[in-house]
Amino acid sequence: MILYIKTQSILKKKYILYLTVILIGGTYIALKPGKLPSYNPERDYLDMEVPILEAFITAKDSSVIQLPEGHYLFSQSLILDGKKGITIRGMGMDKTILSFKGQKQGAEGIRISNCENIIIENLALEDAAGDNLKVTDTDGIIMRKIRSAWTGQVSSKNGAYALYPVLCTNVIIEDCEAIGSSDAGIYVGQSNYVIIRNNKAYYNVAGIESENSTNVEIYNNEAFQNTGGLLIFNLPNLTVYGSKIKAYDNYIHDNNIKNFGVKGSIVSSVPRGSGVIIMATKEVDFYNNKVENHKTVNASIVSYEVFTSEKKERKKKKEELKALSNGLRAVDNDYRQDGQYNAYPGRSIYS
Repeated sequence: MILYIKTQSILKKKYILYLTVILIGGTYIALKPGKLPSYNPERDYLDMEVPILEAFITAKDSSVIQLPEGHYLFSQSLILDGKKGITIRGMGMDKTILSFKGQKQGAEGIRISNCENIIIENLALEDAAGDNLKVTDTDGIIMRKIRSAWTGQVSSKNGAYALYPVLCTNVIIEDCEAIGSSDAGIYVGQSNYVIIRNNKAYYNVAGIESENSTNVEIYNNEAFQNTGGLLIFNLPNLTVYGSKIKAYDNYIHDNNIKNFGVKGSIVSSVPRGSGVIIMATKEVDFYNNKVENHKTVNASIVSYEVFTSEKKERKKKKEELKALSNGLRAVDNDYRQDGQYNAYPGRSIYS
């Protein structure tokens, strides 16, 4: 079954999208030293919130939610829970734009949980209060041709993750763009059997991040103008620990922007100008990547101890604690209490 959501004829028009800062025809505007970048597309919003919300709520298994061309503004999250075989399809990442600017209910833009075999493709997501697209406890998720972004100058007030599958199995993220995340643009956490390919990540703190995940392939991606390009991490005190990661044929370059991560989060400690950081994980096969033009280090293999302190952690401000409660991971100075965690990387190949 296909659910077509149509605009009324009086609302039909041509939409002209002006990208003032991002890529146009493969050419990027160079940043001035120390200046944080901005993403400022022009939008002309239409009101289709009610029919699109209804389509998500009433979608039957094995159906297609077909979203029309246009710029649409939402006050609350779009949610799928306990569904099978659903496809959510727009008309293209430059044509179907779902914006959560000024969101009043929920944290995510789209939240998918406890599902099987979900496809979301050919659309853009913008300005969710939390994560633009979060998928949890799902077996079979494909994210394809999605632009996930926060508009305006990048800020620690932006959501943490542009594309955020966690505790999932059989994940594919392909031909997507991630812009402006205050943690990681393209992220996979505590998941198994993952492919991340043919994506672009820029203007994020971390461009691409694999955290505590296993059987991951990361290839043919471009990460640039982030604080750090590619992070492959294991963090302590989580339910699973990652291994068997292949990263190859990626172009990771010019990741030198100022770190705008939320204070106290693990990525807020990533040095500006870090190309690749591989930390506390094992069985990483890193080869045939082009990594260049980083002001701190092109590639590093480190222990989790690089991020920790033996000194008693200072008392955090209330607003920092609140921010870290929204899915962000803080540095854990008590990581040694986790008997299953190894803070040192091992059994890996780098060439």
